[in-house]
Amino acid sequence: MPSRQEKARRQRLVKALARPQPPFPLEALVALFRHLDKLWNESDGACDNKLTQTRLHLAAAGFAPDEVASTLEWLVSEGGGCDCEVLANVADRWVPDYDATEWWFDAREC
Repeated sequence: MPSRQEKARRQRLVKALARPQPPFPLEALVALFRHLDKLWNESDGACDNKLTQTRLHLAAAGFAPDEVASTLEWLVSEGGGCDCEVLANVADRWVPDYDATEWWFDAREC
C-alpha cells in the first residue's frame, strides 16, 4: 500500500498531466520568465498592464505570428494577463525547482 507521501505525489502528477501544456518547449518558457524578470528589475517594477514585453520577446525568439498568438492565449489561460502577471501567476507553476528568492520579481508589487 502506498504511503501518504506517495499518494500526494501521484495526485500532483495527475493534476499536472490534466492541465493544458504550453504550446512550446519548456526551455522557451523559462527563457521568457528570465527575460521578464530582468526587465522587471531594470524598470523598478513598471508594468503597462499588457503583454507588451512578452509579445516582443516571443517575436525576437523567432516565434511565428500564429505561435505568438497561441502562446499569449495559453499564458492568459494560466493567469498571465500582463507581463507582471506572467511572472506572478505562471512562473511558479512551470519553472522546474522555482525558488522565488532567485528572482528579482516580487508578486506583491504586481
